[in-house]
Amino acid sequence: MKQKLKHNKSKHQPNFLQKPFWHKRAVRYSVLAVVILAFSGLSVSLAAMQYQVADDQNDSVPVKPADQSVVVVPEPTELPRQLDGVIVPKASANLWPVAVMYDNNPAARPHAGLATASVVYNTLVEGGATRIMAVFSPDTKAGRIGPVRSARAYYLEWLSEYEGLYVHAGGSPQAMETISAFSLNDLNCIGAGARYCYRDRTGFAPHNLFTDDEKMVYALRDMALLDKTPSYKTWRFKDDDALPDRGTFKTVTLKYSSGTYNARYDYNREANIYQRLNGNDPHLDRNTNQQIAPKNVIIQVVPPISGIHEKGRIDLSVTSSGRAVLLRDGLVIEGRWVKPLRVDRTVFYADDGTELKLNRGQTWVEVLPEPREFPIE
Repeated sequence: MKQKLKHNKSKHQPNFLQKPFWHKRAVRYSVLAVVILAFSGLSVSLAAMQYQVADDQNDSVPVKPADQSVVVVPEPTELPRQLDGVIVPKASANLWPVAVMYDNNPAARPHAGLATASVVYNTLVEGGATRIMAVFSPDTKAGRIGPVRSARAYYLEWLSEYEGLYVHAGGSPQAMETISAFSLNDLNCIGAGARYCYRDRTGFAPHNLFTDDEKMVYALRDMALLDKTPSYKTWRFKDDDALPDRGTFKTVTLKYSSGTYNARYDYNREANIYQRLNGNDPHLDRNTNQQIAPKNVIIQVVPPISGIHEKGRIDLSVTSSGRAVLLRDGLVIEGRWVKPLRVDRTVFYADDGTELKLNRGQTWVEVLPEPREFPIE
């Protein structure tokens, strides 16, 4: 017997036509579509904003996320030299200084190598004469250096600021005692250091004793100073002022004693240098026959001569404080010098208490005891 099959629409309709299922799925698809469109629009808007920012900065280049990686800054290959602020290879920035006593008797002139020194001190000795101490960096190509002359005790106050190798030819009893007492780095050209010096037979003793830059390097090596790093305080340095900003200073005369030993500086505004006269003549370097012309001149006023010893040797007080005048960039800058202790660096301050900046290059420190004058034009 054949059974009649019933057609059950509810069971055999295609699933996608079942109202509950279709209704729920349609709603979910609609919501999903709206969300996708919304995020698509947001992405387009963000992209447009990125390009808009890029347009404002660099011709439609898309803005990239900030790089979070560590930036490695390469070490500098050049640095300011500690002695004079001149930019030099890194290896030459802080070498052991060499200080040389120079004879300034007229028979010793012109001086050799003085133009290449970083710092130069000039002041009185006995009889109204002046003597010079020049501080060199061993990397400078000074060539011949001298004539070398004897030590005086107050120059050792400046030497102690640098821990430098001290080159001299004997000295006063007080100076020689001080060198021994403080165990200074001593090179006596008429003592144990004679092998680093020589006599120039074209001149007459005692004004013909010389050394040179090569011998100074050998001396530093032999005394185990060549590879050591000094720790003295450096002065502050800057670049030259631009020409329109330079002053109109013309000349200064330092009246030490007589025309033979007085010093004068004439300012060259274009070159921004101070051309030195020693006595009444241009101060020439015999190695180059060029006039010595530092970038800075400091006039350090010290108390009057405090004592006179045998052979007229004098005492000067250079560890204390007092008036200072800086000539730089054609300007005359009033200030003060301060040196509390023998081993302390002499530091120069403006009247407002800020440390004075020097131009990069050679500095002459003219140490003038009161009441000597230095008229400025």
